[in-house]
Amino acid sequence: MQHKVKAARIDNFLKLILSLLVVILVVYYGYLLVTSLPLNFSRADVMALIRQHRLSGAGLLIVMLCIASCIPGVPVALLGVLAGVCLGKVSGALVNLTGMVAGNCLALYIMAHYGEHHRGHPKGRYQQKLAAWLKQWRYPELGLVLGYMVPLVPTSLVDWVLQESSLSQRSRLRVMIFGLLPTAIFYAVGGDAVLRGDGVTLGLTIGVFLVMLALAYLGVRLLSTYRQKVRFDHNEEHNSRLK
Repeated sequence: MQHKVKAARIDNFLKLILSLLVVILVVYYGYLLVTSLPLNFSRADVMALIRQHRLSGAGLLIVMLCIASCIPGVPVALLGVLAGVCLGKVSGALVNLTGMVAGNCLALYIMAHYGEHHRGHPKGRYQQKLAAWLKQWRYPELGLVLGYMVPLVPTSLVDWVLQESSLSQRSRLRVMIFGLLPTAIFYAVGGDAVLRGDGVTLGLTIGVFLVMLALAYLGVRLLSTYRQKVRFDHNEEHNSRLK
């Protein structure tokens, strides 16, 4: 019992330190941008200034995304949009994907090598149902991809289910890439549209993302209904044989 309490305290302390590090890096990066602005600046000046240090900015954002992605509760969306603002659509999406995949790989490594299997463990009935839903798929990779793709499912929970699965390292990496790619693109395109003041692109991006979520939710509901029907028919057939 004391060992668990001590491990939980260490885990919370590490989360606090890493969260503070992310905040410091964001504030520092923002300070550099603000202090570099001329007195009379236009939108074009801001865009040129923000995107003139692409390489260093990309490296810093990857580190921040990696740290944020392995800490439950840290707003990764803010950093993802910031990547789109600073790097544009394509580069921002690549940075988002790299940072988020690296962060989730780090979370799996911590679970596997430091005995922190409690990280991401389902808490409450809602998360327990989500974990059961992720585990019941006939093709586990498909369910886990949807888990990473749907924002309503905590990423730490998907990491825990993935760690508990029997998938190979290559399959786990593939699941992360395909699952996190839509979100990485969405954040980058949205951030780029915000900087350019392109309301149409921003609206379309949000609309497409919402449609994807609706389709994923509909697919999950239909699959659950179908499985319940198959299970009911199987039970009916079994009962009829007993009679």
